[in-house]
Amino acid sequence: DCGPPAGPDDPLPLEFVMGTNRCDVWEVEYKDGVQSGPEVSVQVYGHLADLYAVATHPTDPDVFASAAEADRVFLWNAADRNLIRTSPTGVVGRSIAFSAEPVPSSAKYFPGWSPTSMKNQPVSAGHHIAVGGKFGSIAVIDGVTLQPLAMLKDVQSAVDDVKFCGGPRQMLAAGSHDLVVDVYDVDRGYVHLSRCQGHQATITHLDWSLPLYSPNGAGGADKPQRLLQTNCASYEILHWDPVTGRQVLVNQRDTQWESFTCVLGFSVMGVWPDGSDGTDINAVDRAKCGQSVVRDPKVPRASLGRWPAPDSCAELDGAGFLVTADDFGKVKLFNYPCVFNDAPYREYKGHASHAMCIRFTADDARVLTAGGHDRAMLQFKTVGVRAGDEPPVKPCAPVPKRTWGPIDGGKAYGWIEDKGTVNGTGTRGEGVGRPPPVAMPSMKYVPGSSPLHGEERRATWEDTSVGPTRQVSGAGAV
Repeated sequence: DCGPPAGPDDPLPLEFVMGTNRCDVWEVEYKDGVQSGPEVSVQVYGHLADLYAVATHPTDPDVFASAAEADRVFLWNAADRNLIRTSPTGVVGRSIAFSAEPVPSSAKYFPGWSPTSMKNQPVSAGHHIAVGGKFGSIAVIDGVTLQPLAMLKDVQSAVDDVKFCGGPRQMLAAGSHDLVVDVYDVDRGYVHLSRCQGHQATITHLDWSLPLYSPNGAGGADKPQRLLQTNCASYEILHWDPVTGRQVLVNQRDTQWESFTCVLGFSVMGVWPDGSDGTDINAVDRAKCGQSVVRDPKVPRASLGRWPAPDSCAELDGAGFLVTADDFGKVKLFNYPCVFNDAPYREYKGHASHAMCIRFTADDARVLTAGGHDRAMLQFKTVGVRAGDEPPVKPCAPVPKRTWGPIDGGKAYGWIEDKGTVNGTGTRGEGVGRPPPVAMPSMKYVPGSSPLHGEERRATWEDTSVGPTRQVSGAGAV
């Protein structure tokens, strides 16, 4: 696209923009006239291939990373919607994740690595990013500088999901098309810890539990253990001991999960629409609002660490919000837990292809989505999801003026609106004997109410992907 001509005597424009085969948008400008050289600047950085993965920083709400099916990782700033930096990784990206906690620097396990903060200040520990490859292998890089740190080659096929767990023993789990989950010990330089075998199809999603303290456990009360939850393409939900790699057959219905991105499970069974074939929903993510942070026997249960919850779900343990991304390019917002068939939701559009991944930011202020074949990322701003947000209030619809009278020549009586219609239908004779419609109250948070007992909660999203900001409503009501 070209700008206006330089003048009546010079029909050539002084600036124009163009798109490249790398999905970038360039601006070319002749500031000193066409006789001098142009200045070229990149206005929009694009992904080089189909976009399948996005990961948000666990503590910084403005930082997130993306990986397309190309040999590059992109680090972004969500606040100003700019690219921070990009770098090759050595693998064709299929999945990506930030470490849950900073990893201490170690000359033994990570030689030559000097972690820094986003402000380029030296620190003693820094976050890592793991990138699962489309053709196998896992690349581990620094979460700020994108410096390569390790290459894990135990996996021989596509890695569809990777997840870090927090301390006190940090581990990395990778689910692949090898039908196994490989677990690595982060603190010991990503040494291979175990391999979980038992699924009958490709592992698609996985999550870590919070630390489980068991006085009767092998490690004693001070030795926490974790569990892995995994989904596969044959619709199995399995649980694992990540240290030994053995399957856990005990019911885990009361287990607290550090994250919930599995598309199968009791807590998310209401997100599936009628007629789904099990592959329509590609990704889910649970907001941190209202969720447990840690379970420690030394701390009284009443004072367990929790993310702040909205007033409307304060009495329901673990209540919050859930977002989904599906094959139809739609993003949906549900209440969490979502346990009812045909659960109500709010729906948002924007992607021109399958929405392949979705994540809340660290403070639940934004939701980020990856668009698959359209190679686009969208971010939605949430309103009413976080604790302290004032819920949006929708004014009641005005009650139409009407009178009681004959509607068919005097034989039948009913409510007649001013414009001669009955119940706003535009036809006469309908709604005979029906009571007048009642104005609905505005949807708002009700202190002390439970989202699982007939109350309605509402939140809105603000689409900030491109162009001027537009407000869109959102919420789950159950």
